[in-house]
Amino acid sequence: MGKKFKPTECKVTLRLAIKRIKLLRQKKENSVKLQRRQIATLLSNGKDRSARIKVEQVIRDDFMVDAYEMLELLCDLLLVRFQVLKSEKTCTEDILESVATIIFVSKKIEVKELQQLARTHFVLKYGKEFVMKHLENKEKKVHEKIISSLGIMIPEVHLVMQYLIEIAENNDIEWDPEIALPDLVKEIDGKTVVNINEEEIQNNNFNQNEIFDQMQMMNQQQTNISGQFGMQNMENNLNNSILQQQQQMNQQLSQQMNQQLNNSQDNFLQTRIDQLQKIDSETDSDSDSSDSEGGGTKPLLKKKPKKSQTNDLDELSKRLDALNKK
Repeated sequence: MGKKFKPTECKVTLRLAIKRIKLLRQKKENSVKLQRRQIATLLSNGKDRSARIKVEQVIRDDFMVDAYEMLELLCDLLLVRFQVLKSEKTCTEDILESVATIIFVSKKIEVKELQQLARTHFVLKYGKEFVMKHLENKEKKVHEKIISSLGIMIPEVHLVMQYLIEIAENNDIEWDPEIALPDLVKEIDGKTVVNINEEEIQNNNFNQNEIFDQMQMMNQQQTNISGQFGMQNMENNLNNSILQQQQQMNQQLSQQMNQQLNNSQDNFLQTRIDQLQKIDSETDSDSDSSDSEGGGTKPLLKKKPKKSQTNDLDELSKRLDALNKK
């Protein structure tokens, strides 16, 4: 039976790799400090050519320190997300950059733990083809800073001059590059190194970042204002809709109450008219009966309806007619 991926051993190897990388970074930093002091001694003794050659190694070592720092961060990230590496069968995007970078640097940096991760644990986990593919960075998943820092290159002339000036200033050495290395100054496109001011570059970058931050803040404020106006418009529309619904409901309720009131008044008036008409008919019948009994001797004594009853009847009729017209 073939070997299987063992998460526990892989995690232990990853922890050891982080400690080894940290030790190598500290060792390289101490070496750079020592070399800077040696270059300062060469500059003070007038050995400018030797200092110019030696500073190239300092530049390469500084790049190596940057590579160690980035590699240490990627290993820490993989350790934090180790559960993803353990549970997923394939290498997900969350850890792909870290895994690909470790595989790539395993042949660039002599760290035994990184070689064990790439050639043993990652091969068992993801397969040999996966490791070979990222060993050559065919899919461009390796961190760009690692590639540039580990690349074999000759430092640019202006960078060499900046290092020399910085070392001279930090050690209080009076050193003029135009006198010490005139041929090197001429290579910088006809400009003296005095024009290459690192502080000015940093200030310009700071100003650009500040302007960019201000533009982002303005855009955010405009977004917030437009959002507030949108919310206000929505609230106004909602309030208008509710007000219209309330007005419609009040109108309908008013119409229903008026209709009920009119119906009740009609019923009351009609009942009252009927009562008065009944009283009037009874009065007429009484008068007719009295005439027949008297033999027609008192025809002028016929009873008339009371004035108040007649007035009530007329008034009720008018009110009924008025309501009907409405």
